Amino acid sequence: MKLFSLPLEGGGPGRGCCSARLLATLILTLPLAACSLLGPAPGAFVTAAAVPATAAGGAAVLLPDGRVAAVGASGLAIYDPLADRWQARAGPPGGGFPFGLLALPDGTLFMLRAFQSGRDQRALLYRPAEDRWSLTRPMLELRTNPSVTLLTDGRVLVAGGLGAQGPSIALASAEIYDPANDTWSPTAPMAHRRFFPATTLLRDGRVLFAGGDENGSGVLAAEVYDPRANRWTDAGSLSYQAPRPLTVRLHDGRVLLCVGFTFFQGPNPSAEIYDPRANAWALAPNAPSGGGGSIALLHDGRALVLKVTLNPTAPLFRAEIFDPRTSSWSASPVGTGRAGSAVVLKDGRVLVVGEGTGWIYDPAASPPPPPGQEGLGSSRLSLVLAAVAACLTLLVLAQFAVARLNEHRRSRPV
Repeated sequence: MKLFSLPLEGGGPGRGCCSARLLATLILTLPLAACSLLGPAPGAFVTAAAVPATAAGGAAVLLPDGRVAAVGASGLAIYDPLADRWQARAGPPGGGFPFGLLALPDGTLFMLRAFQSGRDQRALLYRPAEDRWSLTRPMLELRTNPSVTLLTDGRVLVAGGLGAQGPSIALASAEIYDPANDTWSPTAPMAHRRFFPATTLLRDGRVLFAGGDENGSGVLAAEVYDPRANRWTDAGSLSYQAPRPLTVRLHDGRVLLCVGFTFFQGPNPSAEIYDPRANAWALAPNAPSGGGGSIALLHDGRALVLKVTLNPTAPLFRAEIFDPRTSSWSASPVGTGRAGSAVVLKDGRVLVVGEGTGWIYDPAASPPPPPGQEGLGSSRLSLVLAAVAACLTLLVLAQFAVARLNEHRRSRPV
């Protein structure tokens, strides 16, 4: 408080006027600096090229060359982010709804599919360079809604799901597909039966299994599969049931898991974090809302959770961003439309594949400002204002310090 009680007059010609100006500048710049340094903007969506109807509403994945492949119930399309253009391709033979879509290291697509009735025992392969689909050899067991995970060596782990014993009986079995030989090999079974689990490839090549459903009840126990040792080990337990969770591996090796069912509501709109070093789970701050359609890791280390409504007449979506450095959430403005898969592009933006249209999420952009405040929401403007405010604040403080030092020297007896 002494800073604001400095004398504004005396001490030399013009000094009072100068001190008054400096004090006024300080009072104005401190709030400006505080407002400009509140953190990163939550990003913004812009409309992208329309998604072909045959590929809408399905699954999407980033190809090694930077393009995005999207597969729907009746077709496939490939998106070029440089040209903002989709190219329709031949759809999978025999129809079926795609799930478990992966891009193998050589760019080949691996995909399982579900049908209205019956189970599919074969996976599909698609080679974009040849525009050709082919069927793999039959899996060792009939299964629907299993987990599908690409291992570090290029093989594919397929685990759990619902088997031939009944429509509600979950499986504990797992198998690995080797695309080099077109062969399936059995693995040791999981400790817990489950379907729709979330799987995450850890840094050391092991795979974390978390959540999922078993006969209508969420599975709390998590486990880790080691493909080198062909062994499953305990990985702690979730605090909440998560029948269809979303997970992503953070830059520091931990895994973020999001729990919930519906957009803007739900019993458990919360999140948990798994630490492989401690082999334990810890609660994270609650997400702004429950549910979610897709999750992706941004280049800056934050995690984007795409939240969507289930209302067919008024579909809405938005991005909710978790920052592991501050352990906090932010949310983008709500958009209108039926959004689906979110895929991080090589330039750091995120493609959201919707039905009838698509969107590009730019994490560095500012959302549109409220009416009447146009021009005040630019992230670049905020950074410039923050830099100017910080410099002015430091300059004012330095000048006041020099003035006080000079006063002290003059007041000392000679």
